[in-house]
Amino acid sequence: MSYVCFDLNSLRGIFLEVLPKCLTYTLTKASKTKMADMKSIVETKLTEEFSPVHLDVTDITAEKCDTSFNVIIVSDKFTGKPLLQRHRMVNSCLEEELKSIHAFTMKTLTPEQWEKQKT
Repeated sequence: MSYVCFDLNSLRGIFLEVLPKCLTYTLTKASKTKMADMKSIVETKLTEEFSPVHLDVTDITAEKCDTSFNVIIVSDKFTGKPLLQRHRMVNSCLEEELKSIHAFTMKTLTPEQWEKQKT
Protein backbone atom coordinates (compact mmCIF):
# COMPACT_ATOMS: atom_id res chain seq x y z
CA MET A 1 0.00 0.00 0.00
CA SER A 2 1.34 3.42 -0.88
CA TYR A 3 0.28 6.82 0.31
CA VAL A 4 0.40 10.17 -1.41
CA CYS A 5 1.07 13.17 0.75
CA PHE A 6 0.03 16.67 -0.22
CA ASP A 7 1.23 19.91 1.21
CA LEU A 8 -2.16 21.38 2.04
CA ASN A 9 -0.80 24.92 2.19
CA SER A 10 0.35 24.74 -1.44
CA LEU A 11 -2.98 23.25 -2.57
CA ARG A 12 -4.95 25.79 -0.58
CA GLY A 13 -4.29 28.52 -3.14
CA ILE A 14 -5.52 26.34 -5.97
CA PHE A 15 -8.72 25.46 -4.15
CA LEU A 16 -9.42 29.04 -3.12
CA GLU A 17 -8.85 30.37 -6.62
CA VAL A 18 -10.22 27.67 -8.94
CA LEU A 19 -12.93 25.88 -6.99
CA PRO A 20 -15.18 28.91 -6.31
CA LYS A 21 -15.12 29.84 -10.02
CA CYS A 22 -16.08 26.32 -11.03
CA LEU A 23 -18.84 26.15 -8.45
CA THR A 24 -20.19 29.59 -9.34
CA TYR A 25 -20.31 28.75 -13.05
CA THR A 26 -21.93 25.38 -12.45
CA LEU A 27 -24.51 26.70 -9.99
CA THR A 28 -25.33 29.75 -12.11
CA LYS A 29 -25.76 27.68 -15.26
CA ALA A 30 -27.85 25.08 -13.42
CA SER A 31 -29.95 27.75 -11.75
CA LYS A 32 -30.74 29.50 -15.03
CA THR A 33 -31.71 26.22 -16.64
CA LYS A 34 -33.80 25.25 -13.63
CA MET A 35 -35.59 28.62 -13.61
CA ALA A 36 -36.38 28.46 -17.33
CA ASP A 37 -37.70 24.93 -16.90
CA MET A 38 -39.72 25.88 -13.83
CA LYS A 39 -41.23 28.92 -15.57
CA SER A 40 -42.27 26.73 -18.48
CA ILE A 41 -43.79 24.14 -16.15
CA VAL A 42 -45.74 26.81 -14.24
CA GLU A 43 -47.06 28.32 -17.49
CA THR A 44 -48.08 24.92 -18.85
CA LYS A 45 -49.85 23.77 -15.70
CA LEU A 46 -51.73 27.05 -15.24
CA THR A 47 -52.76 27.08 -18.91
CA GLU A 48 -54.01 23.51 -18.77
CA GLU A 49 -55.91 24.01 -15.51
CA PHE A 50 -57.40 27.48 -16.01
CA SER A 51 -57.53 28.16 -19.79
CA PRO A 52 -56.59 31.77 -19.05
CA VAL A 53 -57.63 34.77 -21.10
CA HIS A 54 -54.30 36.30 -20.02
CA LEU A 55 -51.29 34.71 -18.30
CA ASP A 56 -48.07 36.43 -17.35
CA VAL A 57 -45.42 34.41 -15.48
CA THR A 58 -42.41 36.57 -14.64
CA ASP A 59 -39.22 35.11 -13.24
CA ILE A 60 -38.07 37.65 -10.61
CA THR A 61 -35.31 35.45 -9.23
CA ALA A 62 -32.64 38.06 -10.03
CA GLU A 63 -34.39 40.49 -7.66
CA LYS A 64 -34.63 37.92 -4.85
CA CYS A 65 -32.36 35.46 -3.08
CA ASP A 66 -33.82 32.32 -4.65
CA THR A 67 -36.42 30.96 -7.08
CA SER A 68 -39.13 33.62 -7.34
CA PHE A 69 -42.07 34.18 -9.66
CA ASN A 70 -44.76 36.79 -10.12
CA VAL A 71 -47.95 35.57 -11.84
CA ILE A 72 -50.94 37.39 -13.26
CA ILE A 73 -53.67 35.00 -14.37
CA VAL A 74 -57.06 35.96 -15.80
CA SER A 75 -59.62 33.18 -16.07
CA ASP A 76 -63.37 32.61 -16.25
CA LYS A 77 -62.87 29.91 -13.63
CA PHE A 78 -62.37 32.64 -11.00
CA THR A 79 -65.82 34.17 -11.61
CA GLY A 80 -67.92 34.13 -8.43
CA LYS A 81 -65.00 32.90 -6.28
CA PRO A 82 -63.50 34.95 -3.46
CA LEU A 83 -59.81 35.87 -3.61
CA LEU A 84 -58.74 33.27 -1.04
CA GLN A 85 -60.43 30.48 -2.97
CA ARG A 86 -58.77 31.63 -6.22
CA HIS A 87 -55.36 31.56 -4.58
CA ARG A 88 -56.04 28.12 -3.16
CA MET A 89 -56.99 26.93 -6.65
CA VAL A 90 -53.65 28.14 -8.04
CA ASN A 91 -51.72 26.76 -5.06
CA SER A 92 -53.41 23.42 -5.52
CA CYS A 93 -52.58 23.37 -9.24
CA LEU A 94 -48.90 24.12 -8.51
CA GLU A 95 -48.61 22.07 -5.32
CA GLU A 96 -45.47 20.16 -6.37
CA GLU A 97 -43.75 23.14 -8.00
CA LEU A 98 -44.31 25.39 -4.98
CA LYS A 99 -42.19 23.01 -2.91
CA SER A 100 -39.12 24.23 -4.80
CA ILE A 101 -40.14 27.88 -5.31
CA HIS A 102 -38.91 30.34 -2.69
CA ALA A 103 -41.30 33.23 -3.42
CA PHE A 104 -44.52 33.22 -5.43
CA THR A 105 -46.84 36.18 -5.82
CA MET A 106 -50.05 36.07 -7.81
CA LYS A 107 -52.92 38.19 -9.06
CA THR A 108 -56.00 36.15 -9.89
CA LEU A 109 -58.57 38.08 -11.87
CA THR A 110 -61.79 37.45 -13.75
CA PRO A 111 -61.95 38.76 -17.34
CA GLU A 112 -64.26 41.57 -16.16
CA GLN A 113 -61.78 42.63 -13.46
CA TRP A 114 -58.96 42.48 -16.01
CA GLU A 115 -60.83 44.77 -18.42
CA LYS A 116 -61.56 47.29 -15.63
CA GLN A 117 -57.92 47.23 -14.51
CA LYS A 118 -56.63 47.87 -18.04
CA THR A 119 -58.64 51.09 -18.38
